Amino acid sequence: MYTNYNMVICQERTAHTIPIEHQMVILSPKEDLQFQIAVLSVYKHPRTPTHVFLPRLEQLLVKLPQGLPAIVTGDFNIDTYDNNRNAQQLNCLLRYHGFQPCFQTPDRKST
Repeated sequence: MYTNYNMVICQERTAHTIPIEHQMVILSPKEDLQFQIAVLSVYKHPRTPTHVFLPRLEQLLVKLPQGLPAIVTGDFNIDTYDNNRNAQQLNCLLRYHGFQPCFQTPDRKST
């Protein structure tokens, strides 16, 4: 995860008990340290079954600080544009926790 020079990392959090690759930080702009935003970056290995990954992701989502704006990003290795069960479950979980997609088009072409 990278930030530009205008941002300050206020806190870095790691949930060592949750077996999923992730990084969670609380950021603030240098000009307004009172404003904070949580950023959670997650990686799902392509061979990790979705039914194993999603409960772990949910464990991370509930650890996001309450009351702060938040961004969840990462490589989920799930085609969210495909209307399959994995995509539906991921989207349902993220929406349940108040997140909506920010993208309108796929990040890469299907092969």
